[in-house]
Amino acid sequence: MTATSLKTHAVGPEERSSAKGVFDLLSGLVGQADGALKLVIEPSSGRNAAVVVTGTLAEAIKDLAGLMERGQQVSLFADDPEVTPEQASDLLGISRPTIVQRIRRGDLKAHMVGAHHRILMSSLIAFRRREMEKATAERAARSSAARFAVANNAIEGGQVLPETEAMLDDWADGKIDDDELMEQTLRKFGPGV
Repeated sequence: MTATSLKTHAVGPEERSSAKGVFDLLSGLVGQADGALKLVIEPSSGRNAAVVVTGTLAEAIKDLAGLMERGQQVSLFADDPEVTPEQASDLLGISRPTIVQRIRRGDLKAHMVGAHHRILMSSLIAFRRREMEKATAERAARSSAARFAVANNAIEGGQVLPETEAMLDDWADGKIDDDELMEQTLRKFGPGV
């Protein structure tokens, strides 16, 4: 099955704050009450319009607003299109060989069309969600390790400098990797660390 996106939208900076408001509002409401929400639009001029939306639709709108808040490009599809590994790499921002490697390892579901891989968009989305959850868990573990190191240093009577805490925070958040943390530490404190 092949499909093209119905609409692709690159989010501008001015839309991000509006999307954050929608995301925050719906995050507080989705899952409450009986699963339905009344959505009221108040245009700056003209009369108000209201509609009742299901919990599922409210969740989809919330997810869309969350993506837009982060400035991500958003595409809407009418069905579950198939994409090539090259298209998947463009969508995920990773290399085509990495996509093929993840298919071969079984991390990303795909099927063959002749001699070529095809990936359902739903499989790609599920893969992305799993990768994001894994990254979040790794970030939490790294943050815990950084906090432990700071606490251990304080228990032993040492003092942690604010710039050291900032480096550990960057490392825990995945902004710098292990090698960069070591390099910055050595630059700051010398090889005797």
